[in-house]
Amino acid sequence: MLAATTPTIVPPASLLLNRELDNGWTVIKRFERSNTATGSCFSTGYVVKHKDGRQAFMKAMDYTRALLHPAGPAMMQYLLEAYRFEKEICEKCKASHLSRVVHAIDSGFLILNEGDGYSRVDYLIFDLADGDIRAHIDQSDIFDSAFAMRAIHNVAAALQQLHRADIAHQDLKPSNVLVYKLPGVQQTRKSKLTDFGRAWSGDLKAPHDAAIFAGDPKYIPFELMYNEKPQNEKTYRFGTDLFLLGSLIMYLFSRVYVSSAVIDRLEVQHRPGTFRDPYPDVIPYLENAFGAVLTEFAQSVPEPVRQELVEVVGQLCNPRPEKRGHPDHVEGRSNAFSLERYISLFDLLAVRLEYKLTRTSK
Repeated sequence: MLAATTPTIVPPASLLLNRELDNGWTVIKRFERSNTATGSCFSTGYVVKHKDGRQAFMKAMDYTRALLHPAGPAMMQYLLEAYRFEKEICEKCKASHLSRVVHAIDSGFLILNEGDGYSRVDYLIFDLADGDIRAHIDQSDIFDSAFAMRAIHNVAAALQQLHRADIAHQDLKPSNVLVYKLPGVQQTRKSKLTDFGRAWSGDLKAPHDAAIFAGDPKYIPFELMYNEKPQNEKTYRFGTDLFLLGSLIMYLFSRVYVSSAVIDRLEVQHRPGTFRDPYPDVIPYLENAFGAVLTEFAQSVPEPVRQELVEVVGQLCNPRPEKRGHPDHVEGRSNAFSLERYISLFDLLAVRLEYKLTRTSK
């Protein structure tokens, strides 16, 4: 008797080479993702070219996973809703004139086989970047701390714009920070925040809204690992973004994930999945472990910015989400979770490192 085999399904999203799209675009090649990139398991990337010569990045949605899912129609509906949400939030960012984030410049859909709903391919088109921040840092033999610091400044400014528009990104990580060369300015780059597929918006409904954490689990905040969801919506959503910003800072300078580094220092009985008491009872243990991680982190940070960055990461990743951020901007105040002071500080620290780099290169 022959064993049952899983049918081979060719995703329509993988069959778009040389296809002509609406509005003058043509698919010219498959997008090669860097080895460091994560996510995008429901989409395929391409480089597309416009008839006017512009090249751009296309994110083509892959709905074939719904065919293999036990609840096929429900999964298909989820994926369609996910695309709808991402398209709408990109439109909201553009309408709100958020200059620090990557905008969708076009969108549309193809149906490869008429009558087959699973052959539909929805797509979004974005400006083509020069890569993500981690790829740029990894390409250099010497860690460019000035570039990393300037990127952190750009990301903080992007988050501030999003929060003012009542949007939380919820999936801030290196692969979602794209780098663009500034035209006419040699060796100068600007970083922008991209990928709003896991975001939250106060006026838009997303299929992942009920998930306790929608982003990459490697960056999950402490309280959410213990299934402790803050009752205040802004503390929950914006506090998560602040944690992710602090985690990004630590990762860029030390290649250490805040969450896993802290959990690894806990006794087994205090770790998520084992600890059964209320979350506040585990906070003292988290604070102790976090303090040790910050001490180690300090050794990876250049001396000119060490004191400030260690202090900032301690504030942004505070195990108490209501106290996350600058002490003057915590929960309960009108400017709770504001990043204004950090934006100014990061600009100063970037200038300090850029000055040092200029001095040493002479």
